[in-house]
Amino acid sequence: MIIKEDALMGYETPEEKEKKLRKTKKKEKTKKDRQINYAKQSSEIMKNFDKVYKYTNKGKRVAVISDGSAVLDLGIVDPKAALPVVESKARLLERHGKVEAVPICLDATGVEELVTMIKGLAPTYGAIFLEDIAAPRCIELQQRLQSQLEIPIYHDDQQGTAIVVLAALYNALKIVDKNLEELKVVINGAGTAGLAITKLLLAVDIGEVVLCDKEGVLTLNSKKLNFAQRDMLKNSRVNIKSGSLETALIDADVFIGVSVGDVLEQHFIKKMRKNPIIFALATPVPEIEPKLAKEGGAKIVATAFGQDSNQINNQLVFAGLIRGLLAARATNLSLSIQIITAKALANLVKKVTVKKILPSPFDVEVANKIAEVVIKEVNKKDVRKEEELEIKEEIEDLPLEVVEHLLD
Repeated sequence: MIIKEDALMGYETPEEKEKKLRKTKKKEKTKKDRQINYAKQSSEIMKNFDKVYKYTNKGKRVAVISDGSAVLDLGIVDPKAALPVVESKARLLERHGKVEAVPICLDATGVEELVTMIKGLAPTYGAIFLEDIAAPRCIELQQRLQSQLEIPIYHDDQQGTAIVVLAALYNALKIVDKNLEELKVVINGAGTAGLAITKLLLAVDIGEVVLCDKEGVLTLNSKKLNFAQRDMLKNSRVNIKSGSLETALIDADVFIGVSVGDVLEQHFIKKMRKNPIIFALATPVPEIEPKLAKEGGAKIVATAFGQDSNQINNQLVFAGLIRGLLAARATNLSLSIQIITAKALANLVKKVTVKKILPSPFDVEVANKIAEVVIKEVNKKDVRKEEELEIKEEIEDLPLEVVEHLLD
């Protein structure tokens, strides 16, 4: 038997029907408006590609990319085995840089394939962070991507290492009272990091750089030079004399090791100029133990290890730098930005001492300060570009002889 309450269960009052209809229409309208909005945004981006930063998260997103060809302490590994390292860097970027970092491991066989794959990913990201890619392919890869893409291409083993080393050197020189232009710097390790450090030191007008590898001082006659080493050796301030690491250190002011452990003997340091600076950055064993370096006469000693008083760590650089580059919508990572970043990092140490030439990697303010400086530098460059464009437009309307005079 059907009772009255059961019969009324499926019944809707006119008011309820009207309410349900309004909800349905509202959902359909919201969906349609969203579709129209997406289409409008895409059309706006097609008219002006810069609008992608307005309508999407591209300007807050960085890709952390590796092919697993040079994982720290392991060397070549399958891209899947490189994922823990890449995910770790992505987490650090998100935690300290406050950006969206996406870990990506690519199964690629060489530079050409890597270039093609990364260029294919690039529209989604505001910057590319290269990690654990073997030399010299990483150097060619960074250069080619930077020349072909209008977003910053950062490689931690190149730009990251070079920036933090320059920052440490800036503050070390305050202790020993020497000038960059007068320095003789010996770099042991002519790979990814060594070449990047050399390039940045030359950009700040360092006096002389001597590049060494396990065979001694590199020269244009050395065997098995790669393209990047050959290009660097053509600079007139690089490797003025041939010889061994020991002879290279005669009258040198600075030793920077980015190679293998236990290659710097204590008596080598005694041949250096007064108050020598030793950055022994090899891992897992430094080129010389800090205690031995001090006993050999070193004024300032730094390593890559946290237990030592002066730790030179890329972590001081990349979070703030990437955040700043993204926030400023930078189109590249120029040498001037790298130098500004190094100076900003050095200036964060309020009182420089022989045991403190860099801030702590755990100082949360480091990333904030570096990001601020990078944003200012990029924006300053953009203003210069706009001013140059305005001047050019004004010049084009002038008579030819006046234009030639102004541009002379």
